Amino acid sequence: MLFVDAKSGTQQQFRDLYYKAMPHFRAEAGVITYQLSEIEGRDAQFVLHTLLEIAPMTRE
Repeated sequence: MLFVDAKSGTQQQFRDLYYKAMPHFRAEAGVITYQLSEIEGRDAQFVLHTLLEIAPMTRE
């Protein structure tokens, strides 16, 4: 989970960049979901959440 404080007035620029990069992040091996959420009432604060599928460890 990553918390982002965007500079006031740059929120749309941040959203646009996120939506452009999102397909590349989702294409990475093991990524199940990659989600952007905005914190209600705080125009310039976002939360990025990534859910990864981690392969089980094997013992040698």
